[in-house]
Amino acid sequence: MNKLIGSIFILLSGVLLCDFEYQKLKKRIHMLKEIRQMCLLLGNEIRFSRNPLPDAMNHIANRCAPVLERFLRNTALDMRTCHGQLYEIFSQNLNTVRESLPVTKEDIDRFICLGKYWGFLDYQVQMRYLEEYEKEVEAQITELENTLPIQRRIYTTAGLAGSCTLLVLLL
Repeated sequence: MNKLIGSIFILLSGVLLCDFEYQKLKKRIHMLKEIRQMCLLLGNEIRFSRNPLPDAMNHIANRCAPVLERFLRNTALDMRTCHGQLYEIFSQNLNTVRESLPVTKEDIDRFICLGKYWGFLDYQVQMRYLEEYEKEVEAQITELENTLPIQRRIYTTAGLAGSCTLLVLLL
């Protein structure tokens, strides 16, 4: 009886561990969608309201996810009070919320690269970089969403296979 209960727990833990990986992938997709929405809102705020970047960031912050809201507000505040390169302010504030973002290092690096082109170039160039970044994020979201069902099957199969292998070794 104890072996049966232990076997069930091992199988269940293998499947749940792999489901955890699947949920991380879903959170990454969700956060990329939030980042895309933030970029769209910021682009619209700059394009139509013609607000400076700090004002635009403050204005859209409460319409973004909490971690992005904190990033936007801190960046806008630092842009007003500090006299440094926007890229440095952008990357410093992004590093403070990096642990809270369920995205990969490549996603963060791509987002930091966006900060290189804000603030010192003219309006059209900034908007082009923002639109290009939006397209990159959209392509990445589409690619991840297309592979999501496959990844779920892979994670579930790997969890079951690993659990079954462990069961065979233990029994």
